[in-house]
Amino acid sequence: MSWSQGDQDRRLHGLIRVGTVQEVDPNTAKARVTFGADTKSAWIPWAGRAGVIDEWSPPAVGEQVTIIAPGGDTAQGIIIGSTPSNANPKRSQDGEEYRVSIGESFFSMTASRILLSTNGSTLEMDAAGIRLNGVRIDLN
Repeated sequence: MSWSQGDQDRRLHGLIRVGTVQEVDPNTAKARVTFGADTKSAWIPWAGRAGVIDEWSPPAVGEQVTIIAPGGDTAQGIIIGSTPSNANPKRSQDGEEYRVSIGESFFSMTASRILLSTNGSTLEMDAAGIRLNGVRIDLN
């Protein structure tokens, strides 16, 4: 194999990588990722939305992420998402549910129900009506 072919193979192999987040810098919206052993990437930005709809969702240390790296150079890559792992399993088995969780708090939406839950309080809306449950409810 020639040097050129070897370089091309290396770049192709590095185009899409899976790693684990080691450090997060929310000020720069970048994270460092390990690909196993003692490797650690350069600071890599994570994808989100930054237009009329703005989304802030930093990865967490220990989260398994997918990096796309044009030319196979992860220093030029971007974290495009994450996948469930043993350390961070999926929170739902429902294929028709949209769910966002932060710790034990979560927002869940299906075609027929919206549920917001935090610290034992819930707000649920569906065809049957609106139910608000909590230790204390203030209305004004």
